[in-house]
Amino acid sequence: MNWSRKIVALAGLSGSGKTTVIGAIEKAVDFDHFSASELLKQHAGKTGAVISSEELRLGDIDANQIALVEAFLDAASETRKDIIFDCHSVIDGADGIQEIPSEVFRAIGITDMAFLSVAPQELMRRRSSDRARGRPRRSVRELAAHQSIAIEAAIRISEDCCVHFTDIGSDPEQMLVALLG
Repeated sequence: MNWSRKIVALAGLSGSGKTTVIGAIEKAVDFDHFSASELLKQHAGKTGAVISSEELRLGDIDANQIALVEAFLDAASETRKDIIFDCHSVIDGADGIQEIPSEVFRAIGITDMAFLSVAPQELMRRRSSDRARGRPRRSVRELAAHQSIAIEAAIRISEDCCVHFTDIGSDPEQMLVALLG
């Protein structure tokens, strides 16, 4: 692996717009976009299994994280580009909010931790209008609480991995480009 490249973990709640922001900067910066859920689906597909985002959310989080590290490292070995890792710091799972262990991010080798915060009302609107994804229905108050927990978890991850934390919610595209610069 090329250790001089950047691996920016971009966390945020489901529906915050991580994939949209990453797509918006693709023409301005040369990088690879790795999505945690897509890596897990591809990893499961190697055994012939087909898995949905809902199954990932409700499944064995610990087993998924072990598989995620393996899938990420395999994919990263195929490229020399900087990577934006579209991920979560917490999962709204079957057992409530579960924090992703810092060890996962350390094993992946993140160089920066970013979080895309969004006003809870906007997050609720986006999630309600996106019929393609099965997400748990949450109130604005619950989304605000979940986002606070997720930000705190991302900060803990950054501290545990000794990397810089940035909340890119105020200017996501510009701030994400700066992290890669």
